[in-house]
Amino acid sequence: MLLTIPLTIAAIVLAWVIRPKEKLVGPARLAIPATIIPPCLALLLAIASQVLGNATGMAGVSVLANTFFVIALGLVGIAIIVLVVFAVKRKGGVTKAIGFGICIDFIACVLVFGLLEWLAGV
Repeated sequence: MLLTIPLTIAAIVLAWVIRPKEKLVGPARLAIPATIIPPCLALLLAIASQVLGNATGMAGVSVLANTFFVIALGLVGIAIIVLVVFAVKRKGGVTKAIGFGICIDFIACVLVFGLLEWLAGV
């Protein structure tokens, strides 16, 4: 927990540095939503299941919310593996777009982790 603030700041700076400056074409244009949308949907499901758990009077972190959060982290891990594959194949535009999406996913994961802990009352 001690490293979350410096890692989040590093992710924000990295996202700013590798942000797409010109109009993306082809696979690079699709790489950003492809890396951002699936983990963010899992994170939204985690928040929704935690809120529903709180509405039913359950205390603590919901098992379903925890599962969705772990799924989102797994999707970010898969995106990192895809990033390495595209870096090896020397596809610069796609690699940069996937890296930008991973930075946004990391920031979203940290924010949702804090929100889930706050909702759980931990």
